[in-house]
Amino acid sequence: MKFLENQEYSENASITDKKYLRKLSSKFFLNGGVLYKRNYDSDFLKCVKKQEANQIIMEIHEGSFRIHASGHTMVKKIFRVGYYWMTVEVDSIEYFTKWVEAVSYANVTRQVVARFLRKEIICHYGVPSKIIIDNGSKLNNKMILARVIPFTLHGYLTSVHTSIGTTLFYLVYGVDAVLPVEVEIPSLRILTSVKLDKAEWVQARFDQLNLIDEKCFATICHDQLYQKCIKRAHDKKVFPHSLKAEDLVLKKILPIHTDPRGK
Repeated sequence: MKFLENQEYSENASITDKKYLRKLSSKFFLNGGVLYKRNYDSDFLKCVKKQEANQIIMEIHEGSFRIHASGHTMVKKIFRVGYYWMTVEVDSIEYFTKWVEAVSYANVTRQVVARFLRKEIICHYGVPSKIIIDNGSKLNNKMILARVIPFTLHGYLTSVHTSIGTTLFYLVYGVDAVLPVEVEIPSLRILTSVKLDKAEWVQARFDQLNLIDEKCFATICHDQLYQKCIKRAHDKKVFPHSLKAEDLVLKKILPIHTDPRGK
């Protein structure tokens, strides 16, 4: 901050420190006393303090738009809503890996189990491929599916998907969903929209909606390139084999490995 304001170095800064500081400062700028970082995709991310960073992580992980995805997915969503701090990746991964889901109930009924899975598991992490019921009838009931679908869709629609490079919410409305934390800790897009009067804001929304078709077309191209990359990566590991009836083949049964990206 001091260097950006007055181009002054600290007293004990070495030549190497000064060189690194000049290089690092080219990625940041001050506007109205607020520090922003220039992103590689030409976006401006508001730099926040440690206390605000913890609040942002908590809101994205377990707030209104909770996704409880892996740490790297959380980082992408933090960048998308317009925030930055130097240890954002480490903090997100550490917060995610230390999260444990455990709730105490006096009576465990089917309704209680369905409510727990909906609120604490599926709304946070997505629909699991398997649930170990251990012969428990309370875990094997049809009430679970009916309760979880609406809540699961919300986090899914507001999360960035690798195949399309954006969120489904963005493709429909032309703008990303606003998180409650963006109002408490104003991001750049919130600060910009506050300065607009009603007519200017409406016109800006019309402009965003008019560009939806172009954004959808760009998304289709992105998805096609993504599919080609997946196919190319798969084909590298595939080798043609000429087999005929009664040929002997070797079948390998590999061990099941956990996903290193998260739970």
